[in-house]
Amino acid sequence: MNALEAFEKEIYYQEEEIPRILSDIKSINDNVCTFTGAGDSYAAALEAVYVSGHKARFIDPLELSLKPSLAKDSNLYIISISGSTKANIEAAKATKGLCKRIAITANPNSKLAQICDDIIELRYKHLGILTAGSIGFTASLLAAISVINKLEVNDDIKNIFRKAKRDAGITLKDHIYTIGSYETYPLSIYATAKIYEVLGFKAQYAMLEQFCHMELFSLSNTDTVLLLSDLEKAQELYDKLDCNKYIFKKYNTSMLDNILYYTFLIQFIVLKNAKILGLSDCHFAENEAIRSISSSLIY
Repeated sequence: MNALEAFEKEIYYQEEEIPRILSDIKSINDNVCTFTGAGDSYAAALEAVYVSGHKARFIDPLELSLKPSLAKDSNLYIISISGSTKANIEAAKATKGLCKRIAITANPNSKLAQICDDIIELRYKHLGILTAGSIGFTASLLAAISVINKLEVNDDIKNIFRKAKRDAGITLKDHIYTIGSYETYPLSIYATAKIYEVLGFKAQYAMLEQFCHMELFSLSNTDTVLLLSDLEKAQELYDKLDCNKYIFKKYNTSMLDNILYYTFLIQFIVLKNAKILGLSDCHFAENEAIRSISSSLIY
């Protein structure tokens, strides 16, 4: 089984696994928390910051290594699925004695887990194959949110999952801009990461307001804009754009339902476009030279 096949299979695991994960995770309601992480974990951590109403903080792991006092007297949650990311391990070492360090990881035997003072173990069904993050991202996202908020889903996960799948039948082309507002902004980061890893397309993420000031001026008629927002300004932008454009409104009024809907939607959009393109594997898996550079810097 290759990385693309594993990506698809693990997306579908979520329909059954997410309800179980939600029932397993215990909310903490931490009022003095700082998050750190890189890649998908950056998006998961930043989502928790937005859900907290910016009461929680995010600090880049490399910045923490350089200035560990930034985490002083807080509870530092270090998100890393593998527990092997070099920057996270260095951040944990640098902040020893300054704060309580809690690893959020799927690998309780990892170096990060051994260094930290406590661990929140992510338990979910996966194939153990190197692939683009789907269920692992969703599990870490929910764990991060549980640190500062109670996990409450209003609708059946299967309904959310299936609507996301139905809504994902779009075609991405040229340069792709994914635009979010408030709690969908971190998910626009996640979307861009999956577009890079699976499709290998040029892409970038932006806040709705900032896009109108900056990225808009680089837009061409053949580019794609994905708007993850139901704000009036998002609709106005959508109506005025002359390009390959899509707008996705909220699923309902529940913040967690919406976060899950957009997460599943992103995964299905990327998967469906991989099939449209006839890809035999994820872009990152086939690009050994770039993957080697990345791995040498990350691990």
